[in-house]
Amino acid sequence: MTTDESSILDQDYSEAMIRIQQLHKQLQRELRESNFVAARNTARKVAVDAMLIGIWCREFVDKK
Repeated sequence: MTTDESSILDQDYSEAMIRIQQLHKQLQRELRESNFVAARNTARKVAVDAMLIGIWCREFVDKK
């Protein structure tokens, strides 16, 4: 992996973490408002980002 590829992965990881934080706030708001359909959709988005972070972490561990 080149330095450019590493920085792209780091940037994607950081963006995913920020997105999860934003989605978590959105999820809390939707739950307070008893908007359970929207909360379910938001939770799915969080799960997808978390899964991607898990994949990136696994690839990093496997390469080290």
